[in-house]
Amino acid sequence: MEALPQRKAEGTRLAVFDRVNERAPWDWCIGRMADGTLSLWGSNDFSYYHTVEVRFHEVSFIQFQADFSHAHFRLASTSETERFLALPSWGGHLFCIVAELGSDIDSRCYFVSATQVDCRFGTVFYYRRGGLKPGERIASWVK
Repeated sequence: MEALPQRKAEGTRLAVFDRVNERAPWDWCIGRMADGTLSLWGSNDFSYYHTVEVRFHEVSFIQFQADFSHAHFRLASTSETERFLALPSWGGHLFCIVAELGSDIDSRCYFVSATQVDCRFGTVFYYRRGGLKPGERIASWVK
């Protein structure tokens, strides 16, 4: 996991988000929320697979819809963060996901408060198949 800044300057970038934004999967969804970890999955075809997992650890607050498209991940700005400071569930860092970019739906800012974030790249197939290559696996729920 990437070390997060103790006090972030406006416009601080995270390498983990740079890597995710470069890959730019079309669609995103909540893949799993368990034990304080929120996993978002990115794919160009959720019928068969996903290729990116962004995991937020020790989540204390989330504000977004379950499915979204054209996402751009970043740290929240100072003014965005100030809006959430009074919440009783506040903790960690505030991350922003600007979604619906590039479509005729207005973009929206979604927020996650967590202590850490990391990502995992590779293809996770939603069906049985042989001949898996490095970086490929079958989803754990496939029987």
